[in-house]
Amino acid sequence: MHGLYETVLEVELPFGRIFAVDIALEQSKNKPFSPDWFVFGRDNYFSFWLCSYFPDKEGLSFTYWDHESGNEIDGAVWPDLESFLQDLEDEYINN
Repeated sequence: MHGLYETVLEVELPFGRIFAVDIALEQSKNKPFSPDWFVFGRDNYFSFWLCSYFPDKEGLSFTYWDHESGNEIDGAVWPDLESFLQDLEDEYINN
């Protein structure tokens, strides 16, 4: 995430947006994100985009979470930002 924020301030995508770092840091202070998740964006519906502060045993760090689902945040599913965004873009194009 550091590399991204060194390059851009925020990003608008057809399927969501990546927050400016100050907004991301503020969002990340809130429950249920704190202390494990950095909230760096959201889709155009109900899901926040999350990056764990530490990769899991498989090296996975990225996921999304639907705040209206009532579910807990599951573990990470993607190893890096590129694969995360690529899957979201593919889903957007196919739907």
